[in-house]
Amino acid sequence: MWYYSTSGAQRGPFTDKEFLREVNDGLIEPDTLVWNDELNEWREAQNVPGLLAPEETASRPGAHLREAAEYGMFRNERHWNGSDQPPPTGSAAEHEARYNDSSDYESNPSLFSFRGRVARLRYFLQSLAIMGVLFVAIAGIAAVPHLLTPERVVEPEGVVLVGIAAMVIAYVVAMVLLVFLSIQRLHDLHLSGWFYWLSLIPIVNIPFTFYVLFAPGTDGPNRYGPVPS
Repeated sequence: MWYYSTSGAQRGPFTDKEFLREVNDGLIEPDTLVWNDELNEWREAQNVPGLLAPEETASRPGAHLREAAEYGMFRNERHWNGSDQPPPTGSAAEHEARYNDSSDYESNPSLFSFRGRVARLRYFLQSLAIMGVLFVAIAGIAAVPHLLTPERVVEPEGVVLVGIAAMVIAYVVAMVLLVFLSIQRLHDLHLSGWFYWLSLIPIVNIPFTFYVLFAPGTDGPNRYGPVPS
C-alpha cells in the first residue's frame, strides 16, 4: 500500500494501480513525500528509484511502482516501527526525510567537523571548556622557563622561542575548534557556515555573537541534521 503527504495532510492507502493513477494525474510532485510498507521512512518521490518513471513505462502499468517498492527490500531496511502503517503526518520522521539525503546532513557530528548541529547550551559549555584549556595550556607553557634554574638552561633564548611556538600552536588549535563549533551552532539555526564571517566584522560581531549564543535552534530536523541532544 502507498501513502503520500501533501499540504500537511496524509493521503492513502493506495494500491499500486490507484497510486499509479495519482502519479499520472500529476498529484505526485518530485518533492512530494511518499511511503509504502517496504520503505522505512517517508521519502521525497524523486529519491525513490523508479517511482517517477519516464512515460515509456506506461505500457507496463505499475512496473515502476513495484521497482520502487523493491527498493526498500533491496536495502534490507526494517519498517519505521515494525508495522505496515506509515509514520504519522507531521512526525519527525517525515520532516527528517526531506533532509537526510543532503550532503550537509550529519546525525552525530564530531568536534572536528563542518557538518551537523550543536545546541546552544552545549555550544556555550564546549566553547568555555576550549577557552579554559587554552588558558591553562598557555599559563603552563609560560611558567616553564621560571621553573628551570639557570644552571639547567643551556640556551635561555631557545627555551623562550620554543615556549612562544607552543603558545601559538595551542592558540591556533583552540581557534580552529571554536570555528568548527560555531559553524555547527549556525547550522542549528538553519544558517550556512559562511555566516561565521560576520563574527570577524567589527561592531556587527557583537549582536551576531549574542544571537548565536541565545537564539533557539530550529524546531525539528533541518538540512544539517536532527535536533541535537
